[in-house]
Amino acid sequence: MHKNYLCISVLIPQEVKEGTLNFCYTLKNSGDKVYSTSIPAITYKPSTQYEYVLMISGASVDLTLTIKEWNKLDSTHDIVM
Repeated sequence: MHKNYLCISVLIPQEVKEGTLNFCYTLKNSGDKVYSTSIPAITYKPSTQYEYVLMISGASVDLTLTIKEWNKLDSTHDIVM
């Protein structure tokens, strides 16, 4: 694993337009400055797992998305609404 990475899984059925959803983050040595990276347009579908990996290296940010079918074995907890 890399030292500076952020991994987030999202499971929210909805349509997201370009520039409407962002990852916001701070860096250890950047004081109170908040950085933002826009998520490209996408339609999140039910029963699908979306994993974003945000790699920060110097002044560049690389956003990678992996999409796969949701596997109930990936979680040991049920969310009841």
